[in-house]
Parts: sequence; structure tokens; C-alpha cells
Amino acid sequence: MLGLGAGRDMQNAHAEQKAPCDSSMSAPATVSFGEFELDLRAVELRKHGHRIRLQEQPFQILVELLKRPGQVVLREEIRKKLWPNNTVVEFDHSINAAVKRLRDALQDSAGKPRYIETLARRGYRFVAPVSREIQQASEPGVSPFAPATAAIAESAAGAQLRQNASIAVVTLH
Repeated sequence: MLGLGAGRDMQNAHAEQKAPCDSSMSAPATVSFGEFELDLRAVELRKHGHRIRLQEQPFQILVELLKRPGQVVLREEIRKKLWPNNTVVEFDHSINAAVKRLRDALQDSAGKPRYIETLARRGYRFVAPVSREIQQASEPGVSPFAPATAAIAESAAGAQLRQNASIAVVTLH
């Protein structure tokens, strides 16, 4: 039986990902690139102020790429981020499909990338210039991408609970 607070505990476990930083660090409220803006607090992608529909997995990939612009994000890192160890899925096909949906939303192409460069069989790199609109972090030590990560975890936890109605969560204090 799933207690009322169990879903919240599950979400909090995902949301408590912290990065080492001091209290003077600031968290970006938005990340801008080209004509796009990723609002990390609202968990939205916008183009010229208009919301762009983006599914959860492509959104997660974009967040991962924007965490390290100019650096390679390995396919294995993406796999671990998107699917837990016990997930059975065709990872290569699923990652390719999610990146394709992301490119479609960004009106980008694999042949002439403006935003996402593919490194065959290795991973992806965000190649466009990125600017961050800085806002003071609400909690010392919380990752700048924590709002987006928490919302994604909440969405994923809800989807997981709907798929597996027999999940039981026990928390010991």
C-alpha cells in the first residue's frame, strides 16, 4: 500500500541532488541560446517568448547538454540519466529518437548543427553560445539546475507510480 507521503518522499529523494558550491554562488533562472530560452524554474523551453512543446526525455537531454556547453555528454551518461538500471528499453533507438525530437523542437539538423553536434557512437555536444540569467540561489549548495531536475523527477516519479501501481515505499526515520 502506498502511503500519502510516499510519493512526496520519492520525489524529494530525486530532488535532493546537490552540487558542491558555496552560498555565494548564483543559480541561473534561465539559460538562453540563439532564439531560445530555457526557463529552469518553470521547466519550459520558449522561442521568442512562446512556449515550445518538448517531451520529458528531450527536455532532460537539453538540460544535460546545457549544464556543460561545449563538452561531450556521453550516450552512457544520457542513458543513466533517462532510465534507471532496471529499465528494459532499446537505449540506442530511444536516445536517437529523443535527440531527434529535441532537434525538431530547436529546428536544428544533424547535418548542419546550430545547437547539438553528434559525435558518432560517443555522445552529443551543445555548440551554440549560451548565456545564463543569474538569480541568487535560494539554498546554499543546491545545483543551479535543481528546479528543472526536481520537476523532471516529480514528473518521472508520477509516471512510474501510474505504471507500477503495486509499488510500495517504506521510509524509516
